[in-house]
Amino acid sequence: MQWPSAKFKKLVSFSIVVGALTSSVYAVDDDRLWLSGSHSPLFIDLKQAALAAESLERCVSVVEGTIDLDDSMPDHPIYRILCRQKNRRTYNEMVDGISFKTLTTKIEIQVVPTEDELEALRIAEEKRKQEAKTVRVESLSDICEQAIKDKSRLMKDVVWLTPLPIQPVEMDDISAKFSVDFDAKGVHGGALKYRANCFFTDGDKLKLRVSGRKS
Repeated sequence: MQWPSAKFKKLVSFSIVVGALTSSVYAVDDDRLWLSGSHSPLFIDLKQAALAAESLERCVSVVEGTIDLDDSMPDHPIYRILCRQKNRRTYNEMVDGISFKTLTTKIEIQVVPTEDELEALRIAEEKRKQEAKTVRVESLSDICEQAIKDKSRLMKDVVWLTPLPIQPVEMDDISAKFSVDFDAKGVHGGALKYRANCFFTDGDKLKLRVSGRKS
């Protein structure tokens, strides 16, 4: 693989610069980094890639580093850094030769939301809960209404007194209660007053209770 020499050509003083980079400010040992003669001008970048890998918590130390010819392009090198982990096992950390960001290990950056962002999240969550509650009320209301109609289908002249749709008189995340008043006529034509209570527990499990009411 031939690399355009103009793209990576360095100054004549390259060897002096490389020598200066061997100071103790770098934790990576230069002897562990290897490039072929045609790629030797990339040594400084390889060193930076090795430092980027070693900055990861996962990479305890750099065993060796070189350019990855299979993944690299003439104008975009990719470096392969062999790292040793805490358990002494090694793995290859691939590093982008332009941005020097690691490509193997995802770096999670924790962002602290601002007060405005937290408020927006709170409002969105309240809206989501309200929408979910509305859907649940509509569903349970329909179930309760149908159950009462089925229960009173043999009664005469049924008059539904509670406005529709039925609204819950009690409700939480687990249970709900709906109450419906209605009138009917007995066998001999006498007025009868009823109250039906729909109790929901464990989701939409219904218990219906119909009893007489005083008023």
